[in-house]
Amino acid sequence: MEYNMSYLYASFFYLLLVFYHFLNQKKLDDLKSRMFFSFVMIGLLDIVFDIICTWIISGVINVSVWTAKMCFTFFYVLQALIPFFLYYYARTLREDREKRGVSIFGWYTAILCGMLILIVLNYWGGYFFTFNLSGVYSDGPLYMGMYLYAGVYVLLTATDSIIHYRQLGKQKFFVICELLAIMGICVAYQYAVDDSLTTGLGIGLGMTVLYLNIGNPDRCIDSMTDVFDNQYFREWVQSRIRRSKEFHVVAVEMHRMKVINKIFGNSFGDRVLIHIAEKMQEISGSYQVFRLNGNRMMIVTDSLVEYERVRKAVVKYFQQELEIEGEKISFPVNICGIPHANERKECDELIGYMDYLISLSAEKGRTTFIQGDWQTLQNFWYTKEIEQYLTIAVKNDLFEVYYQPIYSIKEKRFVALEALSRLHHPTLGWVSPEMFIQIAEKNGLILQIGSLQFGKVCRFMKDHPELMAMIRNVKFNTSPAEILQEGYSRKVLETLEFHHLPAGFFQMEITETIATEYSENVYRIVDELVEAGVELCLDDFGSGYANLNTVLRLPFTEIKLDRSLLNGIPGSQHMADFYRSIVDVLKNMGYKTVAEGVETESQLELVSRWGVDYIQGYYFSKPLPEKEIVEFLREKACTRKPCSAAFYQRMY
Repeated sequence: MEYNMSYLYASFFYLLLVFYHFLNQKKLDDLKSRMFFSFVMIGLLDIVFDIICTWIISGVINVSVWTAKMCFTFFYVLQALIPFFLYYYARTLREDREKRGVSIFGWYTAILCGMLILIVLNYWGGYFFTFNLSGVYSDGPLYMGMYLYAGVYVLLTATDSIIHYRQLGKQKFFVICELLAIMGICVAYQYAVDDSLTTGLGIGLGMTVLYLNIGNPDRCIDSMTDVFDNQYFREWVQSRIRRSKEFHVVAVEMHRMKVINKIFGNSFGDRVLIHIAEKMQEISGSYQVFRLNGNRMMIVTDSLVEYERVRKAVVKYFQQELEIEGEKISFPVNICGIPHANERKECDELIGYMDYLISLSAEKGRTTFIQGDWQTLQNFWYTKEIEQYLTIAVKNDLFEVYYQPIYSIKEKRFVALEALSRLHHPTLGWVSPEMFIQIAEKNGLILQIGSLQFGKVCRFMKDHPELMAMIRNVKFNTSPAEILQEGYSRKVLETLEFHHLPAGFFQMEITETIATEYSENVYRIVDELVEAGVELCLDDFGSGYANLNTVLRLPFTEIKLDRSLLNGIPGSQHMADFYRSIVDVLKNMGYKTVAEGVETESQLELVSRWGVDYIQGYYFSKPLPEKEIVEFLREKACTRKPCSAAFYQRMY
């Protein structure tokens, strides 16, 4: 029989071209890439031996019967491997398999092993093919069994893909469907038309579909910087963790990119990223470089020796000015190193740990480096535990409100309370408010926490009307996320109305951050609350870099001086003069002042002499739970002696 071998020749050169491009692109080190490499190699060998076996049958080449049998045996082995690899490859594409891995040993391997045994025994039994003494080829009684065998794996692949559609995802599912359709049509055509060898064409076209949609390394490349992207980083890391392969990470957080884009323009900012990416690749040598997001790049090494070399080189590079297109720019970054990153259980855990380390090194003025160690890891796990507990605490309303009294120097009594959120973990104990508030703001839980806590404050005041007769107001804190929330002022006023409480009894505290990031939306919300009677207090003044003119555009009645200003006074006359001058300026502008963090009698004497109106601190009382604050205020209302007699003698 004369065979049309044009399809085979075309398939061979076509698949060879795909393989060439695959090898000449960036090397991918993950399970799917290794599987694709093996799949293409088997496909190429299958087409080569298909050509050789067709030449033998057609008499184009003359070989011994033994050689012919060996060539056909190997060709049939390859024909048995291709359906198996197709099924196995489809399984590796599932996300759940990417995380847990896919064992090559299973019941589906038993089918392959059975077929391979039959192919080997064919040398003596002639089940699939035979050669007579003259070297003439003829089909064996089980020749059609190869088609049935391939059909079983095709059916298994299709069924598995349909069952696990969600794990595969839409794109991968339709790629598998397209691959099965192409191969099925080509095999069916060859079966129907004996002289047309289109099975090889199906293999070549199918491999091309896989290459373009899944196996192409370019799909994993960040288009701007030409380094690997976030998606591939996740796949690569998960594969390394699953296989317990050692790796170490050096990550760079470029926090000044927004400033660069604003000053020099976005196009120059893009060129900065490209320049840094090229330098990172130069430093890394043959190791993997990734761009995790717009502002973070990282180098991953395989050994601690290389990790140390890369770490030193990266820190040295960013400690100098960057020269880009003749322009020298200061470009401080935050760098973190994670030795033995493979010890993290999941990619998300590694990224979370990376975020945590970078947040610890977040000094904006210069390049900083922090390396993960046992202590930082323990702190990270503590933070993660709190983060997980926050969701439960919000759902079950497990937060508590403590109250710290505020003392009036002039009236010699407690005139206000500050409501403070507290959280107790069942095993870790009390959690720092700074910590859980920061986590809540990051996770979007702060709005719910603020609403729950304000409701508790209102209920407490409603249940204790005698307290409202003792004090002038209750101060409550608000976060940037809360005050910028649409309808925030309306919710506050509705809560007060629901509990039949006067708005004038409440004072909202906002920080310098909110005040300096002044916007029309903030002004509108504040104006609505102030108009209803809620007073406004500036919290933690002096803790940051607030512009006084910008801050005081808002209608504050009180300003709290941050405890950090007071802490520096004992050892510095300059700090003492600075504190006193702030009080004088604010008093002259008509503001009431509150000294935070007063813990000793000497501090109390100083700030009182300098004209501070109110005192808040541990000297009088730490924050107390509801029951204790009621008892505390009742006792002080009776005695009216919160300060020592010696203090009153000196002051008056």
